[in-house]
Amino acid sequence: RTQSLAASVVELIHRGMTALARQFRSPVLRRFARPAVFDSRAATYEDPTKLARTAAVADTIRKRPWFRPMGSCLDVGAGTGLLTFELAPSLEQVTAFDVSAGMLEVLQAKADRSGVGVTTTLGPLDKLPKFDMIFSLLAFHHIPDADGMASRLLEHLKPGGRLLVADLLATPNVRRFHKPHEIVGEHYEHDGFAKSAVQSWFSDCDDFDWVEMPLRKDLAEGWRGAGFAEAEEFHLFVASATLKA
Repeated sequence: RTQSLAASVVELIHRGMTALARQFRSPVLRRFARPAVFDSRAATYEDPTKLARTAAVADTIRKRPWFRPMGSCLDVGAGTGLLTFELAPSLEQVTAFDVSAGMLEVLQAKADRSGVGVTTTLGPLDKLPKFDMIFSLLAFHHIPDADGMASRLLEHLKPGGRLLVADLLATPNVRRFHKPHEIVGEHYEHDGFAKSAVQSWFSDCDDFDWVEMPLRKDLAEGWRGAGFAEAEEFHLFVASATLKA
């Protein structure tokens, strides 16, 4: 009963903080604040867990029946380039797009050391050309208007090009993917996505493809102290489709 009460208190605090954030934090302020947060994390962002997770996603992508060597590609929310470097051997040219200059500096340094050809950009998206493939890993839940972003990305595909989004599935426990003090509307925007919502992003496309992957993650100390297990299983989806020619 004590553990259950503690968990309930954590959830109530989260709901209250979320309501305050939505009331007082404007999208404009969030858009300017978050790049600085990710800049501060850039040097230490990568860890064995993230590397293994990205390798598993890349392996899943390569095994899909539609996958083939691609020409020009755009990595949206590229961060330090984890998925870019995993897929690079199959990609002719990659543009890495992110709002964090610090993350892109780390990515560029890795590219220089490895000899992988990557172009980095802070955007804006509207100034970028069209691509054969656009992909994004765990970035969409940080985007306030995910529906609008999907529509904009489709406009940057060449005819027959493919959009791929890999992110969190909206499961009952997905809130605990983030730390207890991290709240929707301030630190991130969505507690995962329902499959129906994701499918709507691709309504004007062909060859819709959907894969779900288990993702086991150690919980932050605040959750463990509230009576939850040390680790939980979450679910990633890898959704993609081809723009109608």
